[in-house]
Amino acid sequence: MSMAALRERIEAQFVEEARPDMLLAADSDRARREMIREVAEYVLVVESLHLSRAETLALYDELFANLFRFGPLSPFFEDDTLSEITIDGPDRVYIRHGAADMLQTDRHFEDTEQLARITQRVLSTAGVQFSDAEPFTEVGAALGKRHVRLTIAAPPISPLLHVNIRLHPTQPFTLADLITREMVSQAAADQLVSGLHEGRGLMIAGDVGTGKTTLLQALLAELPAHSAVVERSAELYISPDMEANHGNDFALQIDKALEKHPPWLVLDEIRFDEGRALWAALSSEVRCLWTFRGATDQNRLRAAFNMSVRRAQPTVEQSAIDTALVDRLPMVALLARRESALRLIMLGIWTRDAAQPDTIRLVPLAI
Repeated sequence: MSMAALRERIEAQFVEEARPDMLLAADSDRARREMIREVAEYVLVVESLHLSRAETLALYDELFANLFRFGPLSPFFEDDTLSEITIDGPDRVYIRHGAADMLQTDRHFEDTEQLARITQRVLSTAGVQFSDAEPFTEVGAALGKRHVRLTIAAPPISPLLHVNIRLHPTQPFTLADLITREMVSQAAADQLVSGLHEGRGLMIAGDVGTGKTTLLQALLAELPAHSAVVERSAELYISPDMEANHGNDFALQIDKALEKHPPWLVLDEIRFDEGRALWAALSSEVRCLWTFRGATDQNRLRAAFNMSVRRAQPTVEQSAIDTALVDRLPMVALLARRESALRLIMLGIWTRDAAQPDTIRLVPLAI
């Protein structure tokens, strides 16, 4: 039996034996390697195979990479400067360092089947499966010491198996780190902190990969104990004194968080097609710190917000929506990628227009 065939045999046995609860319980690399060792030793006995110590260690490393990392991409997860990996089928892999442009790498998978197997197994460690019935999924996971967001699109909604991996640093960035990296200025940081301490809600908006979760993470330290955090993907490092909520039904998690009447409700990230949950949260007395994936143009941002609320609550008047923004989410931080760097491009306050009291506009703050 070749080493490749032996590896596949052990992987198949591992998948057969490892229940989802066992995978979730194995929350350290040491525990995961022990699971692999036990299965591998069983297969070697059944197949009457004997390997040298060097062969055994190399086999265990490859099994670990395929079962709990991303196979041939595993070395990338040791590089803390790497921020994103995009996989378009088995032979097209792209990486991003920091906020630089994406670059194609020469690393690849053996074939589509290997890519699918590894993707499925990594998802299983987060208690998630994808199938023909559910060909799209977005979930947070831990790969080694890195918190990551996995976005997977499979046929029939994508011609190839597409995997995007957003990698967070092993140690989350503080606000001071973001100032050093020139993502935010000292003046902007001071405005954000003082606004939160005064109880002003904050909306962080920007396109994919512009640092919304990174800024949110840095601001969590400014919130009081027992604040509720609802994540679409489990990416944030949340302190034990906060209430963490995440799951497939994002709107349901928001409802559960609101039932506890937290001092702050943190959402990462709410989408404009979730108007019912959005409006329920804005109608409560809880203070809000939210991220949105969307436009950084204030008119388009407000229009998308309006459409979202009206889709779920068609009878709500425009004045009520504007009041909700002014009262519950008065501060807005707009993020974008500029010259291969992530930047806070505007920090503003929703304000009623003196010339047109029935409308609001985003007034920039000096940053």
